[in-house]
Amino acid sequence: MSLLKITSFGGPDILYRISLWTPTVTQLRYRRRPNLKEPTKFYEKQRVLEICKPIYAKPPKICGNDLPDFFRKQSSIDDNRYALFLARSLREKFFKYPMIAIFHLNSMTGHELLHIRGMLYDNNFEMKLHYERENYQVSKQALTGTKFEPVLPLFVSRTSLGYCTKPDVPKLLQVLKKMPQYTLIGLVLENRLLHRADVEAIAKLSDITSVRATLCHTLSLASVQLSQTITANQTALSTSLASLSQLSTSDESNKESSNISKV
Repeated sequence: MSLLKITSFGGPDILYRISLWTPTVTQLRYRRRPNLKEPTKFYEKQRVLEICKPIYAKPPKICGNDLPDFFRKQSSIDDNRYALFLARSLREKFFKYPMIAIFHLNSMTGHELLHIRGMLYDNNFEMKLHYERENYQVSKQALTGTKFEPVLPLFVSRTSLGYCTKPDVPKLLQVLKKMPQYTLIGLVLENRLLHRADVEAIAKLSDITSVRATLCHTLSLASVQLSQTITANQTALSTSLASLSQLSTSDESNKESSNISKV
């Protein structure tokens, strides 16, 4: 409650009592922009539209429909000479290099690619790394009918290859720790396809040179023991005869010295 004073000229002042107005409902501004492209439909209208939607029968399941479009939409490369050239070179590389690493290629920048090249050179690891995704059709044309055909399912996704001139598996795993952009999913070693777990198990094995040296020592140990057993009696006899001859020579020298002293 507040008072309002009104002064009139030539008359007395008049006081009015004004009561405060408290609104029961206050309108606020709608701060979001209205959606003019897809406005909200009325509830009853939306219910009617949902009920009136047609329901179609499901198509019968066919074996080919379950496959992704990547397999169903494949064009032949028999008429593409460049693709045939790439397939022939890929087949030659699989038969040429003793170890081929199969990677899943992740996204990377040009600076990261340059860093990977420098890291491979600094570690003195000879691996010709392919920096692009392998084409599935070219790989299928190259490896179909060969002993490397089981590798084809690995070329469905973003797959890249690394051709190693030396089959050094521990060095490969050591280098891959510095290459998170390349994920090892398989390895072709001595014409065999290995899983990641098999690669880690092979890396824990000893060097082939040390294993061969241990095997040669083990095989020669039996022959050495046999020769020692056979020649043990001869060695003992020769040792006894040598000691006897020394005793006889020492006795003769003592007798001669005694005779010289008596004279």
